[in-house]
Amino acid sequence: MHTLGEHLGSRYKSGDALPHLPRFATHPVHTLMARTGSFPVHVATWLIEKYAAAGSVILDPFCGKGTTLLAGRLMGFSSYGTDIAPEAVVCTRAKMVPVDLRELLTYIDSLNDQPCSEKVPGNVRLFFHHTTLSDLLAVRRRLLSDLRASDSRLAEKAVVGLAACLGILHGHTSLALSLPCSHAYSMSPEYVRRFAREHNLRRPRRDVVACLKAKISKCFGEALPPAVVHDVRRGSAQHIGIVFSDLLGKVDLIQT
Repeated sequence: MHTLGEHLGSRYKSGDALPHLPRFATHPVHTLMARTGSFPVHVATWLIEKYAAAGSVILDPFCGKGTTLLAGRLMGFSSYGTDIAPEAVVCTRAKMVPVDLRELLTYIDSLNDQPCSEKVPGNVRLFFHHTTLSDLLAVRRRLLSDLRASDSRLAEKAVVGLAACLGILHGHTSLALSLPCSHAYSMSPEYVRRFAREHNLRRPRRDVVACLKAKISKCFGEALPPAVVHDVRRGSAQHIGIVFSDLLGKVDLIQT
């Protein structure tokens, strides 16, 4: 079994040309949800090609937004991952399931539900136009319900929808649902209020379903290879032997 931290540090430096890239060096699905700390898919694919043999089982104990697992899928390797962050697990799962774009968009259209009157803290309402927030909460309610469905195909479509929701929740694009801000937002509410007032920022009124469809069309417009054997679980890498006890002795490559 190989661990690749030392190989990456000693054999690959930023700006170096990779000796060979697999056919699938990247895919637009990797832009599904922005997340700091990731590394490029083409580096992940190069490392897998270099160190994994045919039929290898790949594990990423800090899967983040799914770079290693996506690379494994693009190259046809069984891939497994864990992460402590629930949004990371959702994003990674969304990149691993089989997707029929037309069927998925039809499903997203069905999310046009009744507006939701769920109470949310004022510090959350600060970011969203009241109509956008109401629609977003209704969509989230449906997605979370379908995520628990016994119908695996429905659950797969829901996890893609939920990941796409996370992908447009914040940001600076025309699809972003909130005040223009970072994807990984951590500023204090009072600072946000002051900054928005000083810079005349407005909470956008968005058609949530239309924005979701546009995001999904962009990310899944290019066909993915068939799904591989995979599993993504929420858990700490410290307890990886418990989280994935069924993989003990079966993993060939750990990459993170």
